[in-house]
Amino acid sequence: MRENDWRGELRDSAEAVLGYAGKMTYKGRAPVVQRVTKEYPKGVRRTKAEQKETEKAVQRKAGLEKWMVEIPPLRPDQGIT
Repeated sequence: MRENDWRGELRDSAEAVLGYAGKMTYKGRAPVVQRVTKEYPKGVRRTKAEQKETEKAVQRKAGLEKWMVEIPPLRPDQGIT
């Protein structure tokens, strides 16, 4: 998400963030935005195989591979395990 997508609006509450994120689109498609409220266990790590599978869906910008990634929406028949 680019900073100018927020148009200078304050992100001072979960409701504000969810509202702005829900109005964004990617190639004409709106995202499904929801707040995750469950707690995740600490110390859980993905295996190298799981990380490699996830990396297939990530497009990295040349020269900024570590910081700039794009994760395009998946088709209904796709999925990451």
